[in-house]
Amino acid sequence: MKGVKYALIIAGFILTSSLGILAPTYYVSLLTFMLLYGILALSYDIMGGLTGYMNLGHIIFYGIGAYVFALTINTLFSVAGLSHLPSILFPAFIMSMITAGLVALLLSYPLFRLRGFYFAVASLGLITFTSILFSSPELAPITGGFSGITLNSSVANQTSPQLSYYLALVFFIITGSVHFLLRRSKFGLNLKCIKEDEEISEVSGIHTFRNKQLALICSAMLAGIAGGCYMLFQTYTNPRFVFSIEFAFLPVTIALLGGSGTFIGPLIGAIIFTFVYQFLVVNLPSLTKLILGLVLIGVGMGASRGLMEIYSLILRRRDNTS
Repeated sequence: MKGVKYALIIAGFILTSSLGILAPTYYVSLLTFMLLYGILALSYDIMGGLTGYMNLGHIIFYGIGAYVFALTINTLFSVAGLSHLPSILFPAFIMSMITAGLVALLLSYPLFRLRGFYFAVASLGLITFTSILFSSPELAPITGGFSGITLNSSVANQTSPQLSYYLALVFFIITGSVHFLLRRSKFGLNLKCIKEDEEISEVSGIHTFRNKQLALICSAMLAGIAGGCYMLFQTYTNPRFVFSIEFAFLPVTIALLGGSGTFIGPLIGAIIFTFVYQFLVVNLPSLTKLILGLVLIGVGMGASRGLMEIYSLILRRRDNTS
């Protein structure tokens, strides 16, 4: 069985690697978004699935990563005179990741004074605050205000859908690996204990605040990298795109749909969501938000492990009847 499992993994990697070259540009773009949604869902699940804290403000780190990526690229071009894309990609992604992590560190102190519903509402409220902040006239010289921010044209002309796809694929593999390793580490066990009963975990010697803080920072850094990849792919963004309330529910919906707290669940959720969302946008644009809202309510009421839990139930019933 292990040999079959590894063979499937290798075959999947070869297939996804070849798609960037063989697939038409439209499908490459669609797959890039699917990978970005997967990164968002997996990074969100570090808090939502392992710790049990529904961070509805997770996209803040995604948006910050996008802005910092663009600012780093544009600064390196205008100040240092660097225009060759490979030479400025690495520092731009590092800055996106570090900045998102620092913001998460600062937010952890007020946010983790709250739990449950109050934590979710407070994190959701941060989206509006961040959107207003990035849209403010005072920060317009840096963020572009309502107009948003654009990658320098000399740099943007060097990008391609294939480059963004392969970077998103690499970052997805990294995010999936981090998620996988965390779930099997002592740190991941601490997070699961906190999810089950935070008071008992504290009494048992687990530093709950420190573990939650590290989980938030880790999820934020991964989301920040995804934001940088999104900015490289789109070359433009504004607060209405990356700091919108409707976008805030996407990581939660995707993670719950596939199965929160599992490794494969967010990936399945990202695949299904990407193609369903694309179908709705093209064929039922006026009903897209309504249908997505119903999906979120449905998976939230049904089970936190989504399709993975349904699959487990089917297997258990089959074993009981056999």
